Amino acid sequence: MKPLISVFNIETQEEVIREMNDEEYAQHLVDKAAWQAEETERLAKQAQIDAAKAAIHEKLAELGITPELIEVIKKL
Repeated sequence: MKPLISVFNIETQEEVIREMNDEEYAQHLVDKAAWQAEETERLAKQAQIDAAKAAIHEKLAELGITPELIEVIKKL
C-alpha cells in the first residue's frame, strides 16, 4: 500500500484523502532518499564535531584546565 495524501479543493472546500499515484509515489521515494542522505551526512558531521570537542576537552584536562576555569575565563 502506498502512502496516503490529502488533496484540498479550494473552490469546493472538499478534502479528498487518497493513495499516492505512481508519479507522486516515485517523487516521494526520491525525496525520502535525499532526506536520508542529508540526515546521514548531518549525523556524520555532528559525530566529527563531538569527537573534536571531546579531544579538546581531554587535552585541556591534561593541561589542568577544568570546565569551571573555562567558564570563568569566558566571563572575563
